[in-house]
Amino acid sequence: MPDREKRFRGEFTRLLLSLGMAAVVITILGVYFINKLFNRPHTSPRVDFSQALKETLLTSEAPASPNTARVFFTTNGRQLSAEVIELSRSLTPYERIDRLLTRLMKGPTSRYFEPILPPNVSLRAMYILEDKLVVDFSKELSQNFHGGITAEMLVVYSIVDTIILNVPEIKQVQILIDGEMCATLAGGIDLSAPLGANINLIRW
Repeated sequence: MPDREKRFRGEFTRLLLSLGMAAVVITILGVYFINKLFNRPHTSPRVDFSQALKETLLTSEAPASPNTARVFFTTNGRQLSAEVIELSRSLTPYERIDRLLTRLMKGPTSRYFEPILPPNVSLRAMYILEDKLVVDFSKELSQNFHGGITAEMLVVYSIVDTIILNVPEIKQVQILIDGEMCATLAGGIDLSAPLGANINLIRW
């Protein structure tokens, strides 16, 4: 009986050692594969988002084709949207500006867009001074305007963006009303100094 008990204890000890060694091997293998899984090198290509954004803006600012232009109206009363029109690249900057402003004052041809300038606005005069356009509208631009700050921004930048984004020679636009420099159109946007384009208002 003692010999049998001794043999049983020996076999039980060997079993425990085997199980222990198996557990150690399994643990080591698990740690190895986990480390290999989480520490493997990243092979996905990196995207230069700054360059992608730059290319998007450049594409958005450019005319749809050399003989077209974008005139900015609105579709929702909160942002500017571009209606593409035919406009020959052979025209002089003065001729391009005249046709762009004429279309802007007449309003869009598509029912998808809404007119953006107040009714009965006319163009009194315009002057190109190096890279600046001085454009003089009739008094109806302010007298017939009825809206808040958002509507005022859309009116002002529909003029500015339509000119600057279609006529590369022009970088700034000074808006006059009835021959006079005005502080604002309706109390919001400062018109006392020339304005640059504002592409943040545009829904491309």
